[in-house]
Amino acid sequence: DDNNNQYNNEQSTAPPPCLNASRWDELHEFARATNAQIVFGLSYPLVGDSNNNTNKYDDGHWNSSQAAALMMYSQQSNYTRQTTLRGFELGEELTRYRVGTLAFENYVKAYHKCAGLLRTIYGGADDDNDDGSSLRPRLMGPCPGMSWPLLSTWFSAFLDATNGALDVAVYHSYNQIELPDKLYVNTSVPDISNQSTSSPGDTGWQAIAMKGFVDNANRKNKGGTPLSLWLGEMGPHNGGGGPGEISSSFASSFGYMDTLGTLARLNHQVLARQTLVGGKYELLRCSTGVDNICDFEPQPDYWVALLWSRLMGTTVLEPPGGDDASGDNDGTTWKKDLHFHSH
Repeated sequence: DDNNNQYNNEQSTAPPPCLNASRWDELHEFARATNAQIVFGLSYPLVGDSNNNTNKYDDGHWNSSQAAALMMYSQQSNYTRQTTLRGFELGEELTRYRVGTLAFENYVKAYHKCAGLLRTIYGGADDDNDDGSSLRPRLMGPCPGMSWPLLSTWFSAFLDATNGALDVAVYHSYNQIELPDKLYVNTSVPDISNQSTSSPGDTGWQAIAMKGFVDNANRKNKGGTPLSLWLGEMGPHNGGGGPGEISSSFASSFGYMDTLGTLARLNHQVLARQTLVGGKYELLRCSTGVDNICDFEPQPDYWVALLWSRLMGTTVLEPPGGDDASGDNDGTTWKKDLHFHSH
């Protein structure tokens, strides 16, 4: 909320939540100590409620003053893409801003304005230098959720309208895993136009659709810097992790592994897991601890993420027998229901 969450270069006396310089420095100290980078979500004013009642909030014009102050402080503190600040997102899950409306137009304008701020404050060309020394954090988004069938036209329209401003296309999706019969990612692609507005419950086919939108945008943008694709929020089940203890179970980890492998083959550069701590899908036990004990004990999916990052490279190899992992290859027969990922 632009009116409540204020950034201040001095120690703030406002009640939490409030981002101030000291807190921002602490976040970057944590990132540096853990060899991580921060992607920070900037707030954006709401326009309309979930029923598209556009009279409930303001007109959607973005006040960029606090974002500009944060970027300037970050640049002065050497928080860059080569250190601890990977990028910024602007708003999330705002498909309520229908294509062709003033709210959508203002949202697009805000992304172009945000991109201009980053270029002005950090300087440098739009593209990476040959030596990879570009410091400017990336502008990322728009982070839509599973809003089908609306998303089938909304996402591509947003990518076209933000050409030249957006660096990384980001979306959100959950597997909606349910035991015992749904553990894996379905990569079949149904007719997207027939999907209900409720969650389709399948990260696999949504990933294929989103990759198609990004590929199409990059084909249109000949000679420009191509967009990369991130799944910026994902997990076994939304709504805090789903019913029971599914999300923290060993069985759920097979779905997590399958998602990592499947989306790597679909040219996703990053999968951001929901969450490190919090909810039933947390990687470190706290919210799900017995008798509310928060001991940060690693959950099964934590070990999946750790092993994946340590053992799997960034070059994706074709599985034996082709995409369906079946057939005869060097005398070895793979069952069609075997999911095989190789890097």
